[in-house]
Amino acid sequence: MASKTLGDVEQLLPNSMFTRIHKSYLVNLQYLNALQGEPLEVLFNNGIKLPVSRRRVQEVKIALSKRSR
Repeated sequence: MASKTLGDVEQLLPNSMFTRIHKSYLVNLQYLNALQGEPLEVLFNNGIKLPVSRRRVQEVKIALSKRSR
């Protein structure tokens, strides 16, 4: 059985629908509700919150703004 890293999976998914918010999290933008808090977190439609790494904040903001168009 071969295993893939999260980075490998990220390469297989469309950038327009998925983004990496943290070294441990790859998320579907369709289910994100908002960015909030300090430190920054993403809030999902179901109420779950996940942290956004400092180095990925700008990337997440750009991905969310593209989704809104």
